[in-house]
Amino acid sequence: MLGMLLMWANLAVGIQLVNWREMGITRRLAATPLRPLAMISAQVVARLALSLLQCVLLLALAIWLFHVHIYGNMACSPWW
Repeated sequence: MLGMLLMWANLAVGIQLVNWREMGITRRLAATPLRPLAMISAQVVARLALSLLQCVLLLALAIWLFHVHIYGNMACSPWW
């Protein structure tokens, strides 16, 4: 469930960029000194930070409310 949450949250970056293109926002941004790589990377980094925050919050709530035991080394997890 956590993997699906992260996948859908980060998939929205591509959808948002396509919507911006359809609405003409990218054409207006092209007239500014902002590089396309900076715009895309800013969107990706923002979504990734929110996804990691969601991940930590959901794991903390699962441990606190439902007494979920996570076996293994969390330091070796691909998220950390």
